[in-house]
Amino acid sequence: MTGETQARDAYYPLGITFVVLNTIACGLRLWVRILKRALGYDDLALGISFIGFVVFVAMELVAIQNGIGLDPLALEPHQDPITAAKKSMLKESSVLHDSETAVGPSAPA
Repeated sequence: MTGETQARDAYYPLGITFVVLNTIACGLRLWVRILKRALGYDDLALGISFIGFVVFVAMELVAIQNGIGLDPLALEPHQDPITAAKKSMLKESSVLHDSETAVGPSAPA
């Protein structure tokens, strides 16, 4: 097993661990806030970011399963680099769109 494969295999337990920890932390916070009847907009933001994080981890795990980051010659028959690139590009395009929106369009030369 190469170092590249070992590093890629570490993403599965890491992703699942952080989703579980995030679920526990967000759940406990919301539970306490509901008991105290003190829900606010920050809790809404927490819920939206939690959903985004879970979607992000799911897309990353699917992209890794499909061979993202592997040398094309090292792909196994069940891995599809096109599907992996689509999953990765969807994630990256949303990040690029957000960064362009924050900065604004560049002026024509």
